Amino acid sequence: TVTPVAVGDLHGWWIEGAHEVLYLDGHGEVVAEPARFAGSVLLWTRDGVTLRLESALDRSAAVAVAASLR
Repeated sequence: TVTPVAVGDLHGWWIEGAHEVLYLDGHGEVVAEPARFAGSVLLWTRDGVTLRLESALDRSAAVAVAASLR
């Protein structure tokens, strides 16, 4: 399950369950990360860098941690 979330004034995604992440590399090529079976994950992008928080935190706690990063 993927749920859009706000991380401060940034957009992010809360991902629950096993998942695969696709992204564009520096050459514009699609890269697929293998399926992950870890806990839930928060993804968000700041200043052109995609950040990933993988933890046992629930969604609201993960978003609070992410929003506090400087």
